[in-house]
Amino acid sequence: EAATTINSLNEEIETLNSFKHAVEKKEKEQIISNYENLLNSETIEKYTVAMDTYSATDLDKELAYELKNANPGIFANGGMSYTITDNPLSEIEEILSKTKRNK
Repeated sequence: EAATTINSLNEEIETLNSFKHAVEKKEKEQIISNYENLLNSETIEKYTVAMDTYSATDLDKELAYELKNANPGIFANGGMSYTITDNPLSEIEEILSKTKRNK
């Protein structure tokens, strides 16, 4: 009886491990597909072949690093700057700021 229970539990573990592996593989394939149009095919192939050696997070980090090396300006903001005001003008203050006397 104990042997049957052990065998049953081992089968469940094997089924769960197979499911986990399938889910992780799909997640990694999705990560790689996000970079397919951004990186050359050799780089994509290198990581596709070795994807089982990476966690999903590490795979994403490695591909992002490859992207940065292939195109250093990809993460640059293009010289754009933004100003954030703490206290935006009320509607009346905005109208008054446009009058000649307040300029």
